[in-house]
Amino acid sequence: MKFLLDFFPIALFFIVYKMMGLYPAIYAMIGATMVQMLVARLQTGKFEKMHLITLGLLVVFGGITLIVRDPAFLMWKVSVLYVVFALVLVASLWIGEKTLMQRIAGKELDLPQKIWRRITWFWGLGFIGIAIVNSYYVRLALTAREKLFAATVLDKKIELAELDCITTTAVQLCQNAQQTESSWVNFKLFGTMGLTFILILLTIVKSDRSQNMLKERNSAMKKTPLYQAHLDANGKMVDFCTWEMPLNYGSQLKEHNQVRNNVGMFDVSHMSVVDLKGKEAKKFLQILIANDVNKLKMTGKALYSCMLNEVGGVVDDLIVYYHDDTNYRIVINACTMQKDIEWINVQSKDFDVFVGNSTPWLTERHGYDPT
Repeated sequence: MKFLLDFFPIALFFIVYKMMGLYPAIYAMIGATMVQMLVARLQTGKFEKMHLITLGLLVVFGGITLIVRDPAFLMWKVSVLYVVFALVLVASLWIGEKTLMQRIAGKELDLPQKIWRRITWFWGLGFIGIAIVNSYYVRLALTAREKLFAATVLDKKIELAELDCITTTAVQLCQNAQQTESSWVNFKLFGTMGLTFILILLTIVKSDRSQNMLKERNSAMKKTPLYQAHLDANGKMVDFCTWEMPLNYGSQLKEHNQVRNNVGMFDVSHMSVVDLKGKEAKKFLQILIANDVNKLKMTGKALYSCMLNEVGGVVDDLIVYYHDDTNYRIVINACTMQKDIEWINVQSKDFDVFVGNSTPWLTERHGYDPT
């Protein structure tokens, strides 16, 4: 039923055009859109935004067409509008946090931001393509009109659909002008609709594929023990080195002020640990990192430092936890875990020290205060 209601203005335009001509068809389409809008209002209890926008465009541009009565304006208007739509879509890539396509269909489709950007480009280029094809039919129709009027004394604003070509002095030119104008009308109604349907179909295929990939990725993603707490706090979860971690919790200004004025917590449960045990554990750490582990005297105390390469350059930063002089725990970054472990293993060969397996860190939250 909804499909028939949506199709009603276009169908009526086509029927009236074939029976009465182009300008009566415009009146019919404006009236049909009003009826469509009122029926939708009775069914849903509210006016649909798309119907209001469509009616507004029809009244403005249809009204100008009826006043000017210039076929060239009417035909080129289609290409101009599609180019404008395309520019608006593409411009939304740099305006606001969400693209226009995401604002329109974001409630129905849960897709990553980069997919919405691709879809926006796809629709923008698709609208440009429709504008180009329309331009082809416009040139055919207007060229045929010019040839007809150049060979006759007919009024250039005459309705070709109402013209009896047999009564003219250029029958073949008249018929060709009617056929090319009819071809443009067919494209305007059914060609643009068909191409838009193709855009919709390809978007659905792309979104389904992206959603399936997202589900597969999410099922393979690792989660910290605080994952549900992040969701409860409205955290925007992203892929951070195969871990689902929060990027932000809405307004970053509010987060900033919260940390500056009170306190903030940071989940580091995704980080990995390496245990160093042995009588030369401290000696090894004095070579491995830049800071002085002699500062650690109490069990549970920690030291932030950088792990160095052969020439004193930084391999990575880390935290060393002290248990006793023969037992230390290193907390390393999740993204560089493999590289860091390989470096530690290579450097530990000349020391009497056992390098324990890397495991995800215990549930841990680091606090940040204004001081």
